[in-house]
Amino acid sequence: MLAIRITLIPFLLLVGCAGQQQGGSTDAAAMLRLGDRMRSGGDEASAAAFYAGAAEQNPRSAEARFRLAATQAAVGALSEAEASYRAGLALTPDSIDGRTGLAAVLLRRGDAAGAEALLAPLAAGSQDLRLLRVHGVALDRLGRPAEAAAAYRRGLAVAPQDADLRGNLALSLALANDPAAIAEVRRVPSSPANEARHRRLLALVLLLAGDPAGPAEAQRLPPQEREEILQRVAAARAESDPARRAAAVGLVSGTTLPAQSGSVPARVPPG
Repeated sequence: MLAIRITLIPFLLLVGCAGQQQGGSTDAAAMLRLGDRMRSGGDEASAAAFYAGAAEQNPRSAEARFRLAATQAAVGALSEAEASYRAGLALTPDSIDGRTGLAAVLLRRGDAAGAEALLAPLAAGSQDLRLLRVHGVALDRLGRPAEAAAAYRRGLAVAPQDADLRGNLALSLALANDPAAIAEVRRVPSSPANEARHRRLLALVLLLAGDPAGPAEAQRLPPQEREEILQRVAAARAESDPARRAAAVGLVSGTTLPAQSGSVPARVPPG
């Protein structure tokens, strides 16, 4: 953080002078733009510093608090992210971005009921893809797979090629012992960017569904990833309760396309 502060001092002096002439909202807007630039370059820590500065310059800016919360969530500072999201929602209680971001953080903290309560008033008729993904996972975690599948399908009606929504639906159906899971997982779009994650998802769903191709797909994975998925499948099969089955495979929030081994399947979007 020392390096970040040294970088920020000259800028803060400059915008402080500008603020005397143009007002704090100008300073806050400049800090938001710089924070966005830092975040797009992968520097979450510096982005967070700028967003925090924007919130200080303009205490009525919910957007500054939401962007700060997203960066905090991205680096795993979940309690801080929750506080920042709640501060922003105190200013704009019906913000879709704010509620969805907070719900995703609550899911990562194990509070599926809190996440579902946040999104339920906004979900009916919504076409916001991220909201529908996160709401669906909350419903899965609460043991309500039919409602979760309905949320994913509403999203797919808007964006049929959305890989995360299609993967969410496939996994939700597999957890509910619905044989339609096999057809759905084979429809999940793949690309060079998500090919490895797609293979993990395919193996996971086919194994959960008891498809004969499941073991062969698992054999294509690196040994550590294969072992982890096999353990999660075994744990899910040992549970009869839908909520416990969802927890066993590691449903957290927003995306079924698993990340690297150690977080399979990692349904964890940033913020």
